[in-house]
Amino acid sequence: MARDQSLRRQVLVGVDGGGSKTDCVILDAQTKELLGRSAGGASNWNSVGQDAALNTLKAAITGALAAARVEQDGILGMCLGMSGVDREADASSLKARLQEWLPAEVELVVYNDSVIALACGTGGPLHGCVLVVGTGIIALGIGRSGNHVRASGWGPAFLDMGSGYDIGQRALAAVARAVDGRGERTDLVEATCRHCGVRDPQDLLQWAYAEAGWSRIASLAPAVLQCAEEGDSIAFKIVTSAAHEALEAVIAVATRTKLKSQRFKLVLSGGLLSRDSPFLDIILEGVKLRLPSAGVAYPRVEPAIGAALLVHDALYGADEAPSSIGEAACSSASRDGSPPRCQDRHGVHPGSHGKHSSRDGGWAGNLRKHRRAVSNVDAAFMKHVMDMPPMRASSNADGLGSVPQPGLDRLRLDDAGGTDSPRRQRRHSRYHKSLEML
Repeated sequence: MARDQSLRRQVLVGVDGGGSKTDCVILDAQTKELLGRSAGGASNWNSVGQDAALNTLKAAITGALAAARVEQDGILGMCLGMSGVDREADASSLKARLQEWLPAEVELVVYNDSVIALACGTGGPLHGCVLVVGTGIIALGIGRSGNHVRASGWGPAFLDMGSGYDIGQRALAAVARAVDGRGERTDLVEATCRHCGVRDPQDLLQWAYAEAGWSRIASLAPAVLQCAEEGDSIAFKIVTSAAHEALEAVIAVATRTKLKSQRFKLVLSGGLLSRDSPFLDIILEGVKLRLPSAGVAYPRVEPAIGAALLVHDALYGADEAPSSIGEAACSSASRDGSPPRCQDRHGVHPGSHGKHSSRDGGWAGNLRKHRRAVSNVDAAFMKHVMDMPPMRASSNADGLGSVPQPGLDRLRLDDAGGTDSPRRQRRHSRYHKSLEML
């Protein structure tokens, strides 16, 4: 029995839970190789309720473990990056319910999803700003002293302006006005009907109220962005309003954390920021003009993998923490057909818990501990992270997930061409056109 126990594979579990979908990955604790993954529906419990969210999380974790051929007692550590986990009480409640289901010795860490996104974009250090826009929206800023400030992400009851839900809701309102004759004609009527699978706009009533939750309305956002791209003025007004709300959220956290007056990284994450669109153009141009000290970055690994690597840092402490996000990114993606995995510079010793245990703290406490652990990131490591190939996009049925990264690669290359590049000129034009509509 002792021999079987010693040979049992130990793994790290990473979860990215959002308002539209939930992703779970299993990494080998020693090699950080991706062993299995699973996906499920929404797990933002402010949207779907605590019981439904917990069931979705359990199903995703169980599915990923099955794909990896690992039992629950092989879990060494687990990190969840969750939208909707905005307070210490939220994190503590979620951890308590999961700990009833998990083996007692599992190191369990819960963060807001924006913390994971920031780490995935910086290569590990929790310093800078992040804007996440998908079904919902949140902006987070973490200053050099560790002070953290968030903006937006209050949910639909507070309009959640700038989010995919906001864009979808405004589109439905525009469609209703157009159909009634109370508003301008718009291509959104046809686009919305097509997306919802109905012929008569009146049937949108049944579609809109058929299910609870936010993701159904937010799933309209890509269609709205497409209409704006094709020149529909109503769609462009909707996108303009949302983009400026998102921009104001970033400026607010950069100002309140005092990052605005210094150089810092701004990580853009979430489905609506991973596609080339007027929405992204307006935000990027606004950042360039209003936050000139910000350097825009994109996640180098997907959030679920980043979550698994952050729990590694919680387990093993500062000596190995700097290698986690960057060094393991290639290894984690290798089974998905991405470039060959990188050689890890630091070994992992599964089975020995470090002194950075955070079972009793909320996400803000975890954040402070992790930030101390990775404060000594070296320049060579950061160069390695930035030289890595971009992460590969994962499929997402609701339409709010990542799209192929080459679009963003072209965006970066066009930026390198200076202010005269076609993309820069278009972005400049869209931004100033958007100002006229506010």
